[in-house]
Amino acid sequence: MTSRAASLPPHKVRVFSSWDRRIVPPPKTPDQDDQSLYQRIVEDSREGLAVVDAGGHIVFCNRAAAALFGSTPEDLGGREFGFPYAHAGETASIEIFTGGHPTFVEMVAAPIAWVEGEATIVHLRDVTRWREAEAQLGMQAKALEATVNGIIITTRDGVISWANPAFIKMAGFEIDEVVGKSATMLKADLGEDPVADAVSHLTAMSETWKGRVVNRHKDGSLYTAEQTTTPIRDATGRLSHFVTVLEDISDRLKAEDELVRLSEYDVLTGLPNRSVFLDRLKLAIERAARADAAVAVMVMDLDNFRSVNNTLGHDVGDACCAPSRSAFRRSRARQIPWPVSAETTSESC
Repeated sequence: MTSRAASLPPHKVRVFSSWDRRIVPPPKTPDQDDQSLYQRIVEDSREGLAVVDAGGHIVFCNRAAAALFGSTPEDLGGREFGFPYAHAGETASIEIFTGGHPTFVEMVAAPIAWVEGEATIVHLRDVTRWREAEAQLGMQAKALEATVNGIIITTRDGVISWANPAFIKMAGFEIDEVVGKSATMLKADLGEDPVADAVSHLTAMSETWKGRVVNRHKDGSLYTAEQTTTPIRDATGRLSHFVTVLEDISDRLKAEDELVRLSEYDVLTGLPNRSVFLDRLKLAIERAARADAAVAVMVMDLDNFRSVNNTLGHDVGDACCAPSRSAFRRSRARQIPWPVSAETTSESC
């Protein structure tokens, strides 16, 4: 603020002859240029806008609203709107069919004063893509829940945020017992865990890790699973979650072990069969050759075993044959004076 004082006698009140101040002009009423600007904003809006009179006829709509109906503002003028409104301020969902394909639209209506009297302004928003994306996500969620493999989603810190029913069945926990807990609760405590180190390294580099892990069931038993862990990054590229798929292969491994046992061992006596015996004999001969030693092969037979089968039946013969292994082991332990080990002896049926 600046001032200029008049020349007055002493001890008199000084009067300011001028006062600098900032003057704020009063608001102007919209002129024709302003109205044209507002009209262009409404017409070019990406959100559909329409005005419906008291008789239910369209008296105005912008291009976005007309496009939802597959028409133009000029063609829609005067036509009946045809859709019931929700309560003021509430959202209603409608479907508009154009060209044989539905368009999903959210509609919000509110009363306004119009040039020709009371009317309703209708806001129309195309949510077709959103609805399709929602349906796609719902279908994917159902697929994840229905898959036979266990799936868990964890945060970047390894906290479980979601698990499907197959995983719950595999691990034996209830859903509220795992969500919000660290995924390390599933691991079997078998000492050092090089698998966890490999997972951490590869996922930090945005790579998928595949391997075999041993987890602990809720009842304490162990099960083997083939695991695939994939890192998930958000829109900014930052690591946000991990998706882990687990397939319990415990039964498969047991079946494979049983097939190996059946292919290499006699079912009745549990002794190695001929192919295993020949393989072990070959190894024994090679070791003896390197050590400049000898290899002894002893063939034993059960006397009158065929007569037992022929007279008493094969079931009785099998019952007599099964204990022969333990009897041979006891006899061998009494008669062989040197130490006996798997490397120096071999049995075969």
